[in-house]
Amino acid sequence: MIKIYKENIKLDFPEFLTVYDKKNYFIFDIETTGFDRKNSSVMLIGFIYYNIDHFELIQLFAESLDDEKDLLLEFISYIEDPIFITYNGYAFDVPYINKRLEHYNIDFSLNNNMNFDIYRVIRSSKKILNLENHKLKTIERFLGIYREDEISGKENIKLYFEYIKTKDKGIMKKILLHNNEDIKYLIPVFNILNHIPNHISYKFMPDIKYRDILGRIIILDYFSNKNYIEINIETNKTLKNIVHYDNGSEVRVSNLIYGKFKTFKIGEYHFIDIDNINILNSKFNDLTFEEKMNLLVNKNNIINIIEEIIKRYLD
Repeated sequence: MIKIYKENIKLDFPEFLTVYDKKNYFIFDIETTGFDRKNSSVMLIGFIYYNIDHFELIQLFAESLDDEKDLLLEFISYIEDPIFITYNGYAFDVPYINKRLEHYNIDFSLNNNMNFDIYRVIRSSKKILNLENHKLKTIERFLGIYREDEISGKENIKLYFEYIKTKDKGIMKKILLHNNEDIKYLIPVFNILNHIPNHISYKFMPDIKYRDILGRIIILDYFSNKNYIEINIETNKTLKNIVHYDNGSEVRVSNLIYGKFKTFKIGEYHFIDIDNINILNSKFNDLTFEEKMNLLVNKNNIINIIEEIIKRYLD
């Protein structure tokens, strides 16, 4: 059996997090019986999500090791189209849950490309921050956040196995408090980003955009030089497979979307070479000034071109 604990919660997001719609935020943290994803279990998952008109903190607690599958099924029932917020979730929480889902043959996985893991930002800024370590409690102390919970993750594991034997509610309360404060304080911990240059933080933020044809997309890779641009995109829509080659331009649609286009420069401006994309039936010199500005090399304009090419195949 799993126990479910709920509480309404009010969140004040740092300005940095207002770049996304707060209704998509899904803040979570897991407690496990060990680090080995194959041979240990998830005992507790805590998360904050937007429920209709308010944020709610929910904790799912496995009464025994045999309850892990039910815990996982309950957890994924809350997930729709999230932007995950985690602390070391990119390397630990997300892969761990996905491995346990696979263990039970549950046809679901968490998308790590939708995960804003603040730990990755902090780890890349260790020289700037000059902290003794990157543990969550160390970051909290740096920011003047002091929690009631005092146990470590290692102690949490011992407590859980003791709880399984004794069913002592006092022990369960300690385990829940540890997880509760890990999640609850993660939002104010984002204020550490005020001490880190923005370009470092942006590097680890999910690059999410929305388009009519492509749906919700995530830019996975982007490369540009003086001769061409390349981009890899993940979409939540199922599109028909497309392979398009056109005078050096390329668009491929399968599980991911790949685009590559020639470019050229006029003075200090860098443009997508539309003359080599015959399917669009346009010539650069025939365009108005505003239309030419829509061909400047940037992510939005490249996605617009890709979407227009895909649209021609769908018409």
